[in-house]
Amino acid sequence: MAYINKVKITIADKYQIQAVNSVKIQSNWKNIAETCEIKVPNLEKYLNKVGDKTFKAGDKVKVQLSMSPSFNNDQFKPEFEGYIDRVQFSTPFTLFCENEAYVWKRKPSITKFYKEITINDLLKELFGDKVILTESIPKFTLQKFKIDGATPYKVLKELKKTYYLTTYFRGDKLLVGTQYLTELNTPTHVYHLDGDQGNVVKDNLIFRSKDTIKLKARVISILKNGKKIEVSTGDPDGEERTLYFKYIEDEEALKKLAETQLEKLKQDTLEGAIETFGLPYIQHSHLAKLKSTKYTQKNGTFFIDGVDTSFSTEGFRRNVKLGKLMILDDLLPRGESGFVDSLPESNNSFINNNTTPGFT
Repeated sequence: MAYINKVKITIADKYQIQAVNSVKIQSNWKNIAETCEIKVPNLEKYLNKVGDKTFKAGDKVKVQLSMSPSFNNDQFKPEFEGYIDRVQFSTPFTLFCENEAYVWKRKPSITKFYKEITINDLLKELFGDKVILTESIPKFTLQKFKIDGATPYKVLKELKKTYYLTTYFRGDKLLVGTQYLTELNTPTHVYHLDGDQGNVVKDNLIFRSKDTIKLKARVISILKNGKKIEVSTGDPDGEERTLYFKYIEDEEALKKLAETQLEKLKQDTLEGAIETFGLPYIQHSHLAKLKSTKYTQKNGTFFIDGVDTSFSTEGFRRNVKLGKLMILDDLLPRGESGFVDSLPESNNSFINNNTTPGFT
């Protein structure tokens, strides 16, 4: 069946563009900022027609794409909402856009000292009713905490880095939690890798058995007095993970705990991405259920780390990047529940102390 692809871009709440050279959207739960690049032909002619000179940084942008079986049955979905960040006067004319992060990067800088404040209360003070906090955020009180001439966005970046938070925007709302944050009623999208129901253009999936996965750990134990003990363990040439514990003073005991955690991280899995058509409509942090009749090793349900969406005269495609294996259907038994007992890359513990870093 042939499908009709359409684009509808609204700028500054009044201009509409329905013909482009290309649209490229990059979205990943690991990044606060989501980006969109729009290339437009004959923009000067269009602007002369509507009586304006140019689009400018700060103008609102909404991108909708449709993939439908008939010309008069549009099925537009909101693919990107944000603001023009930069304009490139070239042929084709190019708009570089960013999601709601654009606004928060440009908020007034803050200088303030807190004798003590929880992470939750700090985020509420900085972002107000725009922030959605999950129960997974550690109940940690920041002591003698200072913000020195930093925007809310910069403080958020440092909190994300220091306390391993997951932070991303959905529309104008900021979601904050821990790794692999999912929303209520998270959609699961089914992808048939082959067979009559095949809806995948191609994949570059690689199966990795747990025996081939090499990991090493940088292990840190934070003591009650605020000092820390640091040791290393695992495969010397493996991918590094940082593991945090608290109140453990014995280095050998610390190593044994870390080795147990590393073994849990080593799981049979698939790595890579799949290239799909514009349908189904999908976002990062959704789930992808893969089905293959040829290679049952590829069957499983995965968390979606990121989605790169491209739209042009050559077609409407998505590059879906797979993350954590959630359920493995046919490969190996995983206990009665069928769920993989995997851990985040950083298993953190938090304590109160007087050495909380300030951000500038």
